[in-house]
Amino acid sequence: MLYFVTEIESINVYDNHCVHVMFVVFMMTDADNALRERLERTRREAEYSRKKLQQQHEETMEEHDAAKKVLERKVSAYSHHVHEHIEVIR
Repeated sequence: MLYFVTEIESINVYDNHCVHVMFVVFMMTDADNALRERLERTRREAEYSRKKLQQQHEETMEEHDAAKKVLERKVSAYSHHVHEHIEVIR
């Protein structure tokens, strides 16, 4: 789980850096179109990667929540079963 947060933070820092660099690049002359296009493509790829990681993180969290609920139900059932046996023994 920490891996996803670190990846997302890294992409956000990278994306912020790209925005700053984009500002500088757009201030350049039209002769630098190739660099501008490359930067825009990199920004789009970073945004896509950030969204994909976010989605994977959310899916993983949903899976963990579902597994946690199943385990909580099992623990509750076993706990109830144990208490019934204790009552029988008394």
